[in-house]
Amino acid sequence: MSDLPAEQQRLVDEIETVLFKPTHFRKGYEMLPVDELLDRAVQAIRSGEALAPVLRVDLPTVTLRAGYNIEQVDDFFARLLAAG
Repeated sequence: MSDLPAEQQRLVDEIETVLFKPTHFRKGYEMLPVDELLDRAVQAIRSGEALAPVLRVDLPTVTLRAGYNIEQVDDFFARLLAAG
């Protein structure tokens, strides 16, 4: 059981279960930095830190290998910022 308030736990659950559509042969966000940023967002929520400084970073992109759909990632982070 979590010690977090319900709204914060909902955000953590959403972050831990989000799936982004992979891109191939077109520009996308590099996967590992996005995954690490999601982990950092969970840590921030659990420690009571603001999400804005965590999420407002420039993510590296890839083109010739698998990446995450940029629009989906940006939309998800925007929703987190609005909620947190």
